[in-house]
Amino acid sequence: MGNKAFIFDLDDTLYKERDYRASGYRIIARCFAAACGMSPEQLYYEMMADPTQAFERVMDLAAKYGVSVSIDTQLSVYRSQLPDIAIDDNTCAVLEELRRRGYLLGIITDGRPVGQLNKLAALQVTRFFDPEYVIPTALFNTDKTEETPFAMMEARMEGVCSFTYVGDNPFKDFHYPNLRGWDTVMLADPEGVNIHHQRLEEYPRDFRPKRIIHSLSELL
Repeated sequence: MGNKAFIFDLDDTLYKERDYRASGYRIIARCFAAACGMSPEQLYYEMMADPTQAFERVMDLAAKYGVSVSIDTQLSVYRSQLPDIAIDDNTCAVLEELRRRGYLLGIITDGRPVGQLNKLAALQVTRFFDPEYVIPTALFNTDKTEETPFAMMEARMEGVCSFTYVGDNPFKDFHYPNLRGWDTVMLADPEGVNIHHQRLEEYPRDFRPKRIIHSLSELL
């Protein structure tokens, strides 16, 4: 099967982005709990009560004690974290089985370079992916709204004749793979917990996946 490859998105495909957010909020809570007059556990609870306003909540709580904790300061901590995230057992089993069957595996992921590299390190992706086939697009001044990273992967996987891209975000995960003749598979988010919505009816046909799965085990 060495002439066939599965290429994966990272966030909300190989792990849940909400776990990354929770990890970052826990670190922020540990850093700034004293400034807010709380324990780290109490501050984390305050942040998770409304995750969309978490940084503002920390800023306001600290201000009551005369301490300035800006949103930019919190973002710096959040974005530089080595996150407490993991690839779950089911996903590990799928990746191991795909490798056992001889498929080549790769990752194409968007996002800030430090953040994405820290995620890749925390997830220990080299257990399943050759580093040559892991493309954090920001390192190459591109992203998945351009054709470049997909063409790069094809060039790196010379000799592969069949590519499948597995992702979650119809805004940018499937358009160029579709145009390049790849198979495209969307991992469904029926609970609506992902960062990006999956309302396919809002996208042109060439932005939509060719297949939809509800578990990565369906790839097998």
